[in-house]
Amino acid sequence: MPPKPRHCSTSWIASRSPKTKRACSFAFHPDFKSNTSFNIYYSQQLSQAQCAQRISDIRVEPDVADLKSERILLEIAKPYWNHDGGCMIFGPDGYLYFSVGDGGKGGDRIMSGRA
Repeated sequence: MPPKPRHCSTSWIASRSPKTKRACSFAFHPDFKSNTSFNIYYSQQLSQAQCAQRISDIRVEPDVADLKSERILLEIAKPYWNHDGGCMIFGPDGYLYFSVGDGGKGGDRIMSGRA
């Protein structure tokens, strides 16, 4: 189990407004001891009409999450701020797996949750 960072500013990923920035999940890299990074999956309100889900890589230096080191690995545009999904895990093959949800709104007005 990777060591737990002593400090991480929750204001970076939490807000009183659910539409600003929301952490959904995080996962420590399988080689955390040598590369000291973890991945975080969060929703971000980009503008009044645009939202995104992001997966980022963040370094821990030496035992504090360095939020300025954020490297966005993937950004998915979405029409609404909810229905995010959020499971994220490294598989035994070392790859990062995650679920993104349907990005829809209550009532599925845009039919995004249907196959």
